Amino acid sequence: MAVVANAPLAHVLRSGVTPTSEHFSTIDLRRCSACGHAWNSSAETVFSHEPSFLTNKPVSQSMDTRIRDLARYLTDSLAHTPSRVLEVGAGSGLLSIALADKGHEVCALEPSTRLDTSRLTACGVRVVRDFWPSSALELEKFDLVVCVQVLEHSMSPGHFLTAIAGALTIDGRAYVEVPSGDWVWRHQSPIDVHEPHINYFSEASLHGLVVEAGLRVIGRQDLDAGRNIGLLLRRTDSNDLLVNSLNTNSSWRRHDYETFAESDCLALASAVSALRERVQSLRGSTALYGANAGSQSLLGWIPTTHWDCIFDDTPEYWGHSAYSAQGTFPILNPESVDLNDRSVIVIAAYVHDVVIAERLRNLGFRGEILTLRPPSAVTVGPPSLLT
Repeated sequence: MAVVANAPLAHVLRSGVTPTSEHFSTIDLRRCSACGHAWNSSAETVFSHEPSFLTNKPVSQSMDTRIRDLARYLTDSLAHTPSRVLEVGAGSGLLSIALADKGHEVCALEPSTRLDTSRLTACGVRVVRDFWPSSALELEKFDLVVCVQVLEHSMSPGHFLTAIAGALTIDGRAYVEVPSGDWVWRHQSPIDVHEPHINYFSEASLHGLVVEAGLRVIGRQDLDAGRNIGLLLRRTDSNDLLVNSLNTNSSWRRHDYETFAESDCLALASAVSALRERVQSLRGSTALYGANAGSQSLLGWIPTTHWDCIFDDTPEYWGHSAYSAQGTFPILNPESVDLNDRSVIVIAAYVHDVVIAERLRNLGFRGEILTLRPPSAVTVGPPSLLT
């Protein structure tokens, strides 16, 4: 197992708030030796926590492009336009808006009270504030159900997917995108283990859940060089029933709490120890870039006061803080300070490290730039702190 005793529950803490025990949780990561599915076995004890800020608001051209590309991919999968579309866990709602812009009738389901509903409704998007499955939508059917980076947060992912299958029209499609658990183990990446993720899906366990939910895969996307997986699904028809029944046992097994893949978790713990040594070896004033899940994870695994601040491009975050069990760290606009007061900047938002590194140089930063991208996954861009 791999344990984080004081994992921050959020990536941003409002200004003036002092973190207490209620702002932290425990991650006790287990991995099934049979199907490869990993999960936070302490998640049952975590109380419902709503972050003060939404986490998926695009702040760069590359992020905007990804949303538009996904909207185009999903629209191309549909038999007709307009279609009835449901986005489960809409977050900022920008994907729902992009789909509405393509002429679809879109409903955005989002439990967070932080969502700005006025912007969505102005774009023709219907908003339902609720968790999935939602009693408000139980009698409705949709041609497309979209679920991006949500399933990993569910305590009951099988039930979650079954409800999606039940919400589809006969020829409807579903799109489910999740972080790859296989990526975490392949690259031994502790930065991809954090609250509020409960599940870390292996390819086998994800496909097994899809089958059990009465769905089948008709398309697949590898995103961010395999860090994320996107599956295009449709309901199982009668011709698929026998195939599914034959494949279920080989692709998905119920978790056997006596058969943990301890070696994987020990290797991950070893990667954390190496990362801690590298952080402690940094000299001079150091900063992180990205008040996101990456910095949240790092501050859980290694709750040091080593960092001077955290830079981020999200205006709503400026003036607030990130936090660990040892203190808080101001979140600053990188354009508002002299970057060269820092010797080293470590990019926590490593999916965008190439773009961020270029931005830092364009802003005149002359110091060392590192990334939290696993060294085995680095192809271009700044060197990894984990090296």
